Amino acid sequence: MKVIDKINSALNDERPFWSFEYFPPKTQEGVLNLYERIERMTKLNPTFIDITWRWGGKSKDLTQDICINSQTVYGIESNMHLTCTGSSIPEVHNVLQTAKKNNLQNILALRGDLPNPPKGSIVSPSATFADPIDSSDYEADLSSLKNLVSAEQLVKYIRANFSDYFCISVAGYPEGCTRNEDIDKDIIVLKKKIDAGADFVVSQLFYDTSKYMLWYNKCLENGITVPILPGIMPIQSYSGFERMVKLCNISVPDEIWSSLSSIKNNDLAVKDFGIDYTVNMIKKLMTFGIKGFHFYTLNLERSSRLILEKLFFVSVPPKSSLNDTQGFNNITSSTNKSLPWPSACQEKRAGENVRPIFWHNNADSYILRTESWDEFPNGRWGDYRSPAFGELDYGKYWSFTLEKILDLWGAPESENDIQNIFYNYCSGRLESLPWSVSSIQTESNEIADNLSILNKSGYLTINSQPNCNGADSSDPVHGWGPKNGFVYKKAYVEFFIHPARFIKLLKKIDEFNAKNGSLDINSNIITYLATSLNTDKLYSNFDTNKPNAVSWGVFPGCEIIQPTIVDSNSFLAWKDEAYDYWKMWASSYSSEYAKSADFLLNIKDTYFLMNIVDNNYTRSPDFIYNFLLEI
Repeated sequence: MKVIDKINSALNDERPFWSFEYFPPKTQEGVLNLYERIERMTKLNPTFIDITWRWGGKSKDLTQDICINSQTVYGIESNMHLTCTGSSIPEVHNVLQTAKKNNLQNILALRGDLPNPPKGSIVSPSATFADPIDSSDYEADLSSLKNLVSAEQLVKYIRANFSDYFCISVAGYPEGCTRNEDIDKDIIVLKKKIDAGADFVVSQLFYDTSKYMLWYNKCLENGITVPILPGIMPIQSYSGFERMVKLCNISVPDEIWSSLSSIKNNDLAVKDFGIDYTVNMIKKLMTFGIKGFHFYTLNLERSSRLILEKLFFVSVPPKSSLNDTQGFNNITSSTNKSLPWPSACQEKRAGENVRPIFWHNNADSYILRTESWDEFPNGRWGDYRSPAFGELDYGKYWSFTLEKILDLWGAPESENDIQNIFYNYCSGRLESLPWSVSSIQTESNEIADNLSILNKSGYLTINSQPNCNGADSSDPVHGWGPKNGFVYKKAYVEFFIHPARFIKLLKKIDEFNAKNGSLDINSNIITYLATSLNTDKLYSNFDTNKPNAVSWGVFPGCEIIQPTIVDSNSFLAWKDEAYDYWKMWASSYSSEYAKSADFLLNIKDTYFLMNIVDNNYTRSPDFIYNFLLEI
């Protein structure tokens, strides 16, 4: 959807909102790490993210890819930078056509930095901060031009050729584009960009709130009524701050220099000062009625997260650790979700409101497997009688190098080693597992202790959810859907299990169900699906022709929504993928770690994959874990 609609919704509700900017890394490893960072930071519920554009479209394909993937996989609206300097009109047009084809509806229209700036002039490091000071020389008819030379022309071109399909944002300069004395001229240029069809403004970074508000009020006086988002760049390091201030030619209050002078060689102290100063800046801006804030993250996450925490824009559950990465796992936000999982910003998936739970921790592979499907009937992932999920190109997202694997998981050679790895993940000491591309989910913090004990006891858990009996839809951990609703969840846990334990567990489940009045497969209170790599047999104790809903919501004025299900056909598709992670993990080791590779392959060949649902969602969340631990 258009970012301006989300902004206006937040403004109408008088609630704060925020957004993040990232730049395309120069290495493939950096790109993969950026995707992981974007996924983690979506838990902070930004209204949108934007991705910068190198001069002349040098990052064109990568910028577009990051925007498309962020929308499709992570369900976060993306605002794509687009500069016209160094690009021909046909090149600009092709970029816009590609964006439209891929449902990218948001463009930040910029002139871009000049390739050969005049000697002695200062050019910003980001194309966000580059527009002509006076566009009077650029009033030519677009039809007579070979190239676009101003952001105003770019906005006009987009509107002339794509009507109102795109939401267009533009840059504003509180202290002038290149010289402070040009502020009034810059405002005239900004007004022309708005009149050409821009929907909102993102400002250049600043550190003097009084100068920002002076500029902001001048914009209002000059008839600029669209939303203006202040650009916020937390101070990350002393040397980097010095360079950025010089490059962007912005003023810095004396209190910043005096505070930094005694700590400039202490990187952590500088970061912490930057966090506190930014918090105070935003608080001052909020007293003037400013509600939205755009963070220039420099592809970093800690400062932005802590700023939002200190402002109480997001909250951290009491169990949060002082460990920085673990703290991110525990983030919750007051912003409500439409579904328990991020909705894909993709036209053909717009009505999708049901997904199998197996890909809860690996949404990207689920999207890849279903991206070529033509339709999602009745909001489902597809008819269960349809062909199997598409094949996966694991190379697209297996980002674990040997160095990273050794750092994360070492070289396990025994069951105790592997149990410790899974235990460390569930207790927040590891950021990922092959089956879980990011840290343990927020909701799982409630059962983290149970999961940790379970893994120490030999159940290698890869997915889970706690039960929930009528939580408010605005609940920061369990909530989703419209206001004034209630959400429900059954306890669910999925794991790899040793064959001997698997046989004992099946017997225990049967005995429990019989003892609790089960007469047939339609009345079993604990249900399961299980299989192994080298068999086509599916073990189950419920009617596998019918999916089992494991989460649902009850909202005013609509039918009950059942967005998450356990489905046998999807489970068999997931089975192949789940076992392949063992293979990919093993194959990543070099010959000197042959014993570890053999051990992992042995687990792949012998262990069962199993999931269990406790259909009594009203009882203690500890029940299913205590039940499993009795084996």
